[in-house]
Amino acid sequence: MTETEIILDKRIFTANCVLNLFGFDTKNIKNYHSVRRNIRRSLKNKKLESKERLANYINEKQLEGILVYSSLLSKPPEFEFKEKSKDKLLYQSGETIDKLEGFNRALKHFYEEAEIEKYWKKHEKKYRKYKEIAEKETEKKSYIDKAENFLNQELPFEKIQEMVCLLRPHHMGGFIAKKHKNIVITGPHIKGNSKHIYAINQLHETLHPTIHPWIEKNQDIIQESANRKEEVPKGTNGYKWYIKNSSWKYYIEESLVRAIVAYLDPCEEKIGERWLKLLENKGFIYTDLIGKEIEKYRETDQAFKEYLPNILKELSINNK
Repeated sequence: MTETEIILDKRIFTANCVLNLFGFDTKNIKNYHSVRRNIRRSLKNKKLESKERLANYINEKQLEGILVYSSLLSKPPEFEFKEKSKDKLLYQSGETIDKLEGFNRALKHFYEEAEIEKYWKKHEKKYRKYKEIAEKETEKKSYIDKAENFLNQELPFEKIQEMVCLLRPHHMGGFIAKKHKNIVITGPHIKGNSKHIYAINQLHETLHPTIHPWIEKNQDIIQESANRKEEVPKGTNGYKWYIKNSSWKYYIEESLVRAIVAYLDPCEEKIGERWLKLLENKGFIYTDLIGKEIEKYRETDQAFKEYLPNILKELSINNK
């Protein structure tokens, strides 16, 4: 059985301070958490020699890689990296980690020069408050057992650790998949619009590393429907985030994950109309089609990874 827990991690906190120093995600600035506004403003006013060293590692394709790399380091202030720590990763490319060689020394310099420990102590109380909120929420409603029942197999993790990061956009998720353990990173909830957000994000960001190898195995089938990317409205997040900046393959993976989350969230019978409309507006226009295939799958006794090719083939032969 997969265990879950909510954690705090100063390595990830420090890495996110770096990303904010370089202006990571400047959209919706009015919705920044007060901790994020405070730290961004303070770091902007500091003259830091370490910023020049860090700049060698910062680019849009490396943002999540920086968090993965940082999770492999020893605790601050040492930030030591050992080559064998790469073996802990489940799917992350060793090449990605190799490109960040030396980042730990730049991170250590930044941690000391920018006095990140003072920021942590100043805001630790708020982090612990969100930790308690997430603990209560996920204790009340967890989807992990439902996910294993849905997939008809156990998840590839013995433990799921989730941390709330106040330096990320609201509700923005991410994951660091390690052997036997998945670390889920979640942005802060928005008051009044956060029903089960930590439980849902825990599910969403655990489904990704679970499903990803099955997507890789079936990429030839996925490629058969690649011409359908022209049907996705270009102004939507689905197009901008997952087709323009990534690939059709990842768009399909994201669509599948969102469809499964939508299926498991309301009643475990079908995808609710509210979810369908929300996902379609965001550019995930094949959720209805995937949802109907999911209903067919639930009538079988197959594991999801065995049935998945049927869903992917339907995308290539079914006109929207």
